Amino acid sequence: MQQPQHNPPALIRVIYTTIRTAREAGLDRHGQEQRAVEALRIVRPDIAERDAMNMVWRVRPD
Repeated sequence: MQQPQHNPPALIRVIYTTIRTAREAGLDRHGQEQRAVEALRIVRPDIAERDAMNMVWRVRPD
């Protein structure tokens, strides 16, 4: 059986944790989203910036 290339729940955790930390640091919504995109691109460099932003918008905790 083939192993999955990525673990979506882990990526969602990266987004939640990064946004929460950025919010606690006082960043506005745009800054929080940008930090989450940067974190995703560090964890998964094969994800394009546009795709990372779409992921953040889909799972953003409000």
